[in-house]
Amino acid sequence: MGYLTILEQKQADPKLDEYFGKVSTAAKRISAMIRFTREYESIGVNAPVWEGCSILIDTAAKQVPLGQVMLKNDLPADAEVFADPLIVKVCYNLMDNAVRGEDHNYPVLCAGSR
Repeated sequence: MGYLTILEQKQADPKLDEYFGKVSTAAKRISAMIRFTREYESIGVNAPVWEGCSILIDTAAKQVPLGQVMLKNDLPADAEVFADPLIVKVCYNLMDNAVRGEDHNYPVLCAGSR
């Protein structure tokens, strides 16, 4: 990413901006995949624990770039799940996929139970 930034600053042709954006996006995705792979190796290493569902959602939401999307967390404070401590990553990925999805007709993400 550093060399890409230097190259982008040195080039003077605005016609190339679109290509630099695409290369930058690709590099960021590759970096995210590498980080995910590193985290995936940790699944099952730690024993499952009881996690508060509402807290999991709130923790994941702090890491997701929600943009204009609002999160509505109606999970009961006492609701828990017995899971690998990396369950927060599952919540993060679900929210991130929903926010980045192509259907932007839903400005609110809901986490709740019935």
